Amino acid sequence: SLDVQRRLSRILTLLLDAETGERGYVLTGEENYLEPFYSAAPRIEAEIKRLRAATGDNEAHQRQAAALLQLARDKLTELRQMVELRRSQGIDAAVARIQSGQGKEAMDRARALICQRAFALYHGVPIQLAALGDRAGLLGAVALFLHMREGRA
Repeated sequence: SLDVQRRLSRILTLLLDAETGERGYVLTGEENYLEPFYSAAPRIEAEIKRLRAATGDNEAHQRQAAALLQLARDKLTELRQMVELRRSQGIDAAVARIQSGQGKEAMDRARALICQRAFALYHGVPIQLAALGDRAGLLGAVALFLHMREGRA
């Protein structure tokens, strides 16, 4: 439904806002860059709970929402740890952690799950994004999701 699609879009936007705030802080060390993080973080879980309520009649959608909630919690934990690492050990330690790729992998998993659900909404069939094989496939799926969102909004 359009309501579910909008909620998925909001969740992805909020996750991106949180990550943007964290990255700005890591790069500059200036607290004002954390504003998007502090604004988005508490709203993510609430939005996922609303998504679950909107899909309450479908067990598969409930499982996906539960998985998305866990991914979001994991990502927010990782972002908080990065902020603390930057505060306590400085930019070099934070950049080294970013270069490990852990945070990117968590965000990629969240994007994939959201795109998988969005694709199913529009086409009525599930898609396993892992079958796309590489990052180009994932980026294509994200582009498809955003294109469909703009066309339906």
